[in-house]
Amino acid sequence: MVSNETSITRPNDSLQLTFSLNQLNDYKKWRVESLDRKSSNWMNKAAEIVWNCTHGIISKITMDSVRDVALTKYTCVYSKRKVLYFTKGYLKYLTKTSFDTRFRHLNSF
Repeated sequence: MVSNETSITRPNDSLQLTFSLNQLNDYKKWRVESLDRKSSNWMNKAAEIVWNCTHGIISKITMDSVRDVALTKYTCVYSKRKVLYFTKGYLKYLTKTSFDTRFRHLNSF
């Protein structure tokens, strides 16, 4: 179950931070504001990859999964970058909106 609030769980001694689909959608809406259709399509694709790989849980494992999907799904380096930069930006956004700097540290994976 994913709540609207950010929370922290630590099974197996690994850091896991959670977020809601609403938080991801809010970030995506903020990012696509005033963008053309092609750019907003990439934001939608990237957000879908982030959600499908994490299901609201950010950890080393789920960040590796996002990276692996982006690197294997797309052959163009620019496509890969779009997904990875979206994810990095989302972690930075969560850091600012939740006042939890641990999100920022997870983008290094």
